[in-house]
Amino acid sequence: MPDLTLRFDVFCSVCGAGLCETVIENDSVRGKSISIPPCEFCLEKAKDESRAEGYEEGLAEGRAEG
Repeated sequence: MPDLTLRFDVFCSVCGAGLCETVIENDSVRGKSISIPPCEFCLEKAKDESRAEGYEEGLAEGRAEG
């Protein structure tokens, strides 16, 4: 069976940043699959959003108790 080599650019679907060298290939039941982790910008944004959300929840709980 001949081998096929594909080269392609991968971009974050959230912010559009290039994700060079972050493609991870895994063997799956159906054959090859490609998993692409979120880019660093999107990870930081999600972390900041969850931190702000946790802060607001903690502040609301503190006001309810006090």
